[in-house]
Amino acid sequence: MFVWGFTTVATAHFRYRTYVGTTLGTVTNVTNANNGGIARWIKLAPNPTASSDQIMIGLHDAGADLNTFIWSGTAWSAVHAEHSATTENAAADMDFDITFETHSSNPGDAWLLWSDGATVSRKLWDGGTSAWQTATTMGDDNMGIVLNAQPNNGAVLAGVYEDDTSVTDDIREAHLTGGSQTWSTIAQIWA
Repeated sequence: MFVWGFTTVATAHFRYRTYVGTTLGTVTNVTNANNGGIARWIKLAPNPTASSDQIMIGLHDAGADLNTFIWSGTAWSAVHAEHSATTENAAADMDFDITFETHSSNPGDAWLLWSDGATVSRKLWDGGTSAWQTATTMGDDNMGIVLNAQPNNGAVLAGVYEDDTSVTDDIREAHLTGGSQTWSTIAQIWA
């Protein structure tokens, strides 16, 4: 799967091509009425569940919108309900990240984190219901977010680099372990 942003919103918000075996698919446009600008940041997150062809895409655009879609293995879903219309720093920073869980007790579940200029929010994609849960907050203003699921033990780590307008201006982390979906208390790594 190859995905990229397109320069004209009226034509497409992103384009994609698949590569299967030795065949490169045609260029296909995907439009999204929620997006208010051209794509600035795109993140693909494959579902590691055995025999799954799902891929979640996060799309952060120049209009400060954050949207997601899911690839079924043959087509993109309709756009999910918009996560935020006020993300920050679209031109400068990728202020979101997305990853699927790797713990065997949470197959098909994914996490999305983003910043809106005041808070960092997180939201769970429930693989069983194919729906996003309600967002919760986990920190204040930031310049960068990294989210990663460890493939061997299923731990999920969130790192947040707060920006210079933040209250504490530090690097913080929170994590999930042992298949739990209850996040740890946010800890400061560096002040």
